[in-house]
Amino acid sequence: MALKDILVHLDSSPAAPSRLDFAISLARKHDAHLTALYVVAIAPIHQYTEADLGPELIEAHDKFMRESAARAKELFDDKMQKAGLAGEWRQAEGAVPE
Repeated sequence: MALKDILVHLDSSPAAPSRLDFAISLARKHDAHLTALYVVAIAPIHQYTEADLGPELIEAHDKFMRESAARAKELFDDKMQKAGLAGEWRQAEGAVPE
């Protein structure tokens, strides 16, 4: 059975590059299209304690998460280019478990 579409979840964890390498090897083996998904986790504190923490802390968290996503996208683009594969980057905002 050949795989034609592969979705890999990327994040800022140390395991993300290995996950991406494995997905790239699968895509190459099966001549498949690879899509990376990165979920920018919004701070769960938005709903509960924004007034207590202040907007600066929430903005700093959101900025950090967006910068982490940008680094993951650079990693994806670089590895895909080196592998000579076509793929796409998808980014969403929300709670990761959802």
